Amino acid sequence: MKLREYLLSNGTKISFFASKAGVSLGTIHNVMSGKEPTLRVALKIENATLGAVTCKDMLPTNETEEPKERLPGSRKAGRPRLENRVKNRLSKYCPNKSTDYEKGKKSEG
Repeated sequence: MKLREYLLSNGTKISFFASKAGVSLGTIHNVMSGKEPTLRVALKIENATLGAVTCKDMLPTNETEEPKERLPGSRKAGRPRLENRVKNRLSKYCPNKSTDYEKGKKSEG
């Protein structure tokens, strides 16, 4: 569920939710407009919504996105692929969550 849908369905004011989650009002507006939150903010929102809005709902999971080609010696040449970064984040910070991301990847291949 998206954060906007959660707030509308519960009739919660954005300012109240921001204080409940322990993040700024601007951060909540950014997440609602589709910007990717930091992992810490995503976890705060997940806890404040009691799991109705999960980390997976807010973090990118686009498996088809390929990393941009970089010239040798560029600053981020060794950065892992997007799906590996998402998988590592989820396993590190959301260890008890189901592995729908991994199941989806295995069933596609």
